[in-house]
Amino acid sequence: VKTWYETLRTLIENQEAEAISDTTLRALLEARRARLQNPPQFATAERILDRLMREKPDDPRPLVERVTVYTAQNQIDAAKQLVEDGLKKFPGHQELVLAQLQLQNPDPIWVRIQYIKQSDIPEMDKLLQIFSIQRSGNRLEEAQKTLEEAIALDSNDSRIIEIRFVEALEAGDMASAREQATLAAKTNIDQLNGQLYQARLDLAERKVDAAIATLERATTQMQFSAPAWRLLGQARIAKGNIETGLEAMRRAWDIRPTDPTTVRPLIGMLMELQRKEEALAVVRRARSLNPNEPALVSAWLELEEQVGDKRVPLDTRERRFTIDPTGGGPSPAMRRLQL
Repeated sequence: VKTWYETLRTLIENQEAEAISDTTLRALLEARRARLQNPPQFATAERILDRLMREKPDDPRPLVERVTVYTAQNQIDAAKQLVEDGLKKFPGHQELVLAQLQLQNPDPIWVRIQYIKQSDIPEMDKLLQIFSIQRSGNRLEEAQKTLEEAIALDSNDSRIIEIRFVEALEAGDMASAREQATLAAKTNIDQLNGQLYQARLDLAERKVDAAIATLERATTQMQFSAPAWRLLGQARIAKGNIETGLEAMRRAWDIRPTDPTTVRPLIGMLMELQRKEEALAVVRRARSLNPNEPALVSAWLELEEQVGDKRVPLDTRERRFTIDPTGGGPSPAMRRLQL
């Protein structure tokens, strides 16, 4: 769910705020700023939002922000009532549904899981998204139970095979990993008859030469397989062939330039090799193609600070602080830049 504020923040961070012609959006920002002042100016926020709700009865955004103001003042019953009224007027509105869940239980993981359960996506998609949330939240027992449900639903689903393969590699259970790799080859998940899975097995067993040979065959058979080129690059670098490895990783990025899974490993490898100027050139281009990818924005700011134009991250972080002063002051990175 992308809120009105996240949309506005993206515009402001990209220095496009002057292009915003939506006066309601600007008024919402003023109400939000008032709410986040220290001390909070709730009366100002309420006055702005109540006016917007009168003037824009068909726009749910002021109502959503008004719920937030109620919640910030611990007026939970009023917030619940407003959400209930809002859902009658705007049935299924994503932010209102989320607000309703958040008012039931403050646990963000529970909220996300319940939101997914209420969605109309296929059952396997629900289970795998819930599994991902539980695992990233370190709720491993719950995640395992969810994965077992997904396996029972369809053990041959390509995503299930991938998850079980990775889990087996991480656990050092090579027999189980080979079993999943065999299944992947039979179903041709990688479109290379399992060669990418075999190469990953070889790399896990430190058979780097075998992995390189497999991946070179794979990239010959399918010249536009970005995963094959990325793995080949990583394998070559593991062997000590830095330049040909980077060349292969760049090839993967050229094939899928907007895919973070092709560019993030390249940036990470260049930074690990202390080739930060090259990493900065890559991340600048990558961000121009995918400006809202959080990992790219973070790497861009870090590299600009280290080897680029220090004014860029300073300006960006100052804009962030201006529109979202909840951090209690400039971040350490911002203070370092100001020095």
